[in-house]
Amino acid sequence: MVISDGFYNMTEGALSAASSVAATEAVAARTAVITATGAPLVRITPLAKKIAADLGIDLLNVQGSGFSGKIFVQDLEALKHVSSQPGLLRDTKGDELITRSDEFITRYDEIRPVTARSASEDIYTPPETDIKTTDAMVAAVITADEDVAGVMRMNEARRKVAERTVKSTSETASVTQYMETDVTELVTLLNRLNADKEPHAQVPLKAFFLKALAVCIKEKERFRLRLAEAEDAYLLVEGANIGLQLDMSDGVFTPILRDTDYKSLEEITTDINVFAEKAKRSSLDEERRGGAITLLDKGDSGIYAFTPIINQPEAAILGIGSVYERLVMTERSIENRQFVMQSLTFDHRIVNGAEADDFQKKLKEIIENPQALIG
Repeated sequence: MVISDGFYNMTEGALSAASSVAATEAVAARTAVITATGAPLVRITPLAKKIAADLGIDLLNVQGSGFSGKIFVQDLEALKHVSSQPGLLRDTKGDELITRSDEFITRYDEIRPVTARSASEDIYTPPETDIKTTDAMVAAVITADEDVAGVMRMNEARRKVAERTVKSTSETASVTQYMETDVTELVTLLNRLNADKEPHAQVPLKAFFLKALAVCIKEKERFRLRLAEAEDAYLLVEGANIGLQLDMSDGVFTPILRDTDYKSLEEITTDINVFAEKAKRSSLDEERRGGAITLLDKGDSGIYAFTPIINQPEAAILGIGSVYERLVMTERSIENRQFVMQSLTFDHRIVNGAEADDFQKKLKEIIENPQALIG
């Protein structure tokens, strides 16, 4: 077995050897721990704890078979006065008795649920060792939690994504709202435009949404604002610069399509293709600055509505999902129409609900009358 994300590798033999040492040390550390009241700490499952309490079993006389000496019900079966009462050894369903979610740390004279694990209770840390980069890290984690099969290290791209998303969700007053948009005419128009084009040159649905977003933010300037650093003023972003979030296998990239309102659908399509290729090579640094709003397209995923995370310091992000069909009753008949759900997340410190409503209504109007946009 090799535990690997391309960043940390450990063979089965090394893991076994390191785990054995760490497990021995962890047991020794656990048995050496004495609380302020002088009582040793014991790891035990709730059912075993209840049986032991009901029968007055001295836990210090029980040798646990689990990691770090954790006591299971089967460990109590070895005691004569417990094995004579088999009804106590199973729950009413006869299912597996113990799960990790059931685990408690029990002090001999006081039972308490786990709230935080200290290194002395559970994890052996080798002295003068970099726990983040050695086999001891894997062994220590696996010793502390038998459900863990290995350790996967974050690469730099994933670490940055994690930092940005946590920062955005914690620092913005984000709200997400949804609006269904009829794209039947738009899909028909794009099919006609793409009829004679090579696959790489075909205009995708997101190109039209980028163009429509550019028109909307030029008219609705609130969506081109961002908070000043002191958070007591707004800064207006110049131009209709739209970010396009690209989810790649090793990270998330958001290149900026500049002056999108002046570009044709074909020019926007070229930008999309160029940026997608650059994202694969992680060479988008210069193109990732100065956006006013971001578009996240999940049209190929089968997802219809979701909650996109704002790309700070922008005021909003628009998510569009896959096209879906449903029957619609019109004045004359029942028609099969195609729809896309707009998922708009906005920062309530910059945009209020009514302004977000107007923005989505304007976008819906443009999308549902696509011929007017391209002339």
